[in-house]
Amino acid sequence: MEQLFEANEFQPVIGMEMSSNETIKQAVTAGLGIAFISAHTVATELEDGRLVMLDIAGLPVVRQWYVVRRSDKTLLPPAQAMLDFFAAEGAKYLPKAPQKRL
Repeated sequence: MEQLFEANEFQPVIGMEMSSNETIKQAVTAGLGIAFISAHTVATELEDGRLVMLDIAGLPVVRQWYVVRRSDKTLLPPAQAMLDFFAAEGAKYLPKAPQKRL
C-alpha cells in the first residue's frame, strides 16, 4: 500500500490504524472510512453486498502466497502430503474477489 501511494505521489490523511482484519471490516461496514485489505479477507462481505470494492487505478495489488519449510529437515509424511496438496490444489481454496466494482 505504501509503495502504491508513493508511486502515485499520494499522501493520505490517516485517522487511525487497526491491526485486526475483523476490526477493519467492522469499521468500514459502520461507515468509518475505507480500507486497503486483502480480497480473500473480505470475500464473504463482498459477496453478501455488505462491502464493495472500489475501482482504483493500480489496484488490485496482486501478491503471491508462499509455503516455507526448513531445508535441513526431512518432512514427515503428513507434512509432505500437506505441502504436496498446497502445491497442487491450494490456489483454488483462496476466494476470488467479485468483478463488480464501484
